[in-house]
Amino acid sequence: IKLMAKHCIELAVMDEAAAIDGTRPLECVADACGFAWGATYVQMSGDLMKFSVLLTVSKSFTPAQQAWPPLTLELFAQLGGKRAQRKILGAMRTLHWTDHANVTRAAGTMKTEDVDAKMLRWVAEIAGDGSEIRSLSGRSARLADGVSRNCGNRDALLHAVSYTHLTLP
Repeated sequence: IKLMAKHCIELAVMDEAAAIDGTRPLECVADACGFAWGATYVQMSGDLMKFSVLLTVSKSFTPAQQAWPPLTLELFAQLGGKRAQRKILGAMRTLHWTDHANVTRAAGTMKTEDVDAKMLRWVAEIAGDGSEIRSLSGRSARLADGVSRNCGNRDALLHAVSYTHLTLP
């Protein structure tokens, strides 16, 4: 399944003109759980009937990050996705979707008495190019759920995969 997804993503091509003028903007669905964060970048097709997956990215949290509250984890997932987007797809306006309405509220208020200073910096970094953070119902965030979840034998799988990559010619 991973190879099929990789092949599909390699075939997807972003329509930069439509992304820049906003007719078919880049959209990011990001999510976090206690162990990792994940983000998926998509763009609607010209007929608006389907979308192309342009980028998926995920990363594990450090033990210190795992102690962060859910609101901080969710915003960090958005930030991690934005940083990956800039590196791989380029910097441009994006609609960031989160299943935590409090992230949207924190991004909208930008009042220092309500929000932690590091979260204000993260929101400023995300929104610096005109990007927006919008709320999405939790059950609709499936694109990011898969890459942010922790399966039961995660550590054994990671060890097996890293060992396999080291031993292949």
